[in-house]
Amino acid sequence: MLKDWWKQVYFDEIKAIMANKAQAITRFTALLLIAMAPIIFALITWERDMAFNPVRSFSLPVILVEYTVICLAALTGRLLPAIRSTPLKVVLPILALIAIQIYTAAFVAGHQGMAIVQLVIGWGHILFAFATYSLFKRQDQTSLVSAIVVGLCVFTVIVYGLALSVATSPDFQWIRFGAAVTNVRHLGYYGALLVALALGLFVEGRKHWALIGVVLGLALLFWTGSRGGIFALLFMGGSVLCLSGWVKARQSALVALLACLPALVLASVWVPPDPSWGPMSMLGRTDRGTLNAVSSGRVAIWKQTVAQGLERPLLGWGEGQFKYDIPLARTYFNHPHNVFVQYFYQWGFVGLMLMMLLLIFAIRHVRRAIKSGPDPSLPALMGFACLLGFSLVDGTLYYPYPVMMLLVCLCLLISSQPPDHA
Repeated sequence: MLKDWWKQVYFDEIKAIMANKAQAITRFTALLLIAMAPIIFALITWERDMAFNPVRSFSLPVILVEYTVICLAALTGRLLPAIRSTPLKVVLPILALIAIQIYTAAFVAGHQGMAIVQLVIGWGHILFAFATYSLFKRQDQTSLVSAIVVGLCVFTVIVYGLALSVATSPDFQWIRFGAAVTNVRHLGYYGALLVALALGLFVEGRKHWALIGVVLGLALLFWTGSRGGIFALLFMGGSVLCLSGWVKARQSALVALLACLPALVLASVWVPPDPSWGPMSMLGRTDRGTLNAVSSGRVAIWKQTVAQGLERPLLGWGEGQFKYDIPLARTYFNHPHNVFVQYFYQWGFVGLMLMMLLLIFAIRHVRRAIKSGPDPSLPALMGFACLLGFSLVDGTLYYPYPVMMLLVCLCLLISSQPPDHA
């Protein structure tokens, strides 16, 4: 009897404490990995003499982070319950998309190896979303977003330092750069996301230190000449206005505008010796005569991709085939620079409609999260809207890191809701 009493009072309590401690360690490890992903990616892929590197091209460090987080969620017994609790209206479109992926990879894709690689990456994204949702709840939002903002700030400083290290190199490929990107414009993904999350932290949570992130993110956009990043932030502002109201939209716009001046100063202190860099490069590309020239070839690539997609309009050509099938893509483009054109080409009208259905479900969850009461959901909303807006003019939903961050923001928005609505 005494033994049973000891077990009930002490052993079970110690067991519960250790279980909670293990879960806390797991969450912290996942948080650290997600926050450090861009830093690890940049340092591993940096090369002075840039050549084709599959680690960079397939974002292997980011994928490794995703699968590690998946393993952490599985080992703590949280992954399967999160999958089982997913509504059928979400599970069925996901399963249908997986079926289209398998079919096109097996019977349609001309380069099956690339289709299989993209299929593995895509499945990793899906499982990572479930893992993130299972690990981070309503009370973890500020900590996770703050960690990501700090990580992106460090990433920005590292990128600047790496650029300075080759400032006098006459043969360096500035347009490609190489640290975590294959093109300098892709650094805009990181800059825009940093602005969005840091701005949300400041406006919603009054985290004054986050202003550093706003300035650094804008500086990265100006410094790398990212017009797409500016478009993404404008799209984000419109989304905040529609979903959160005039007050938060006005506050966000005012803070961003005030941060532009120090950001422009930082971006102009030193500009790499290449016309594709710097704030002035953004203006230079808006005065080229034709719409296709102003869009840096996007109009032409959209036309070619849609025309090719219409040859297999139902289920598309499969993932990873764009670079091989589209004439313009063989010389310069890695993706169609528009998420809807990208999904139509890959999965046809059926796949595009399934993605639209999932997007509608996501937006409904976002609206519920905003209306569910005061909570730190604004940074996640801004990050989600920013990356979604960016995907209309660039490849944010093609490359693994921005996809991972979009899913993190979506999971945080869903977890913002009370348990009976999530």
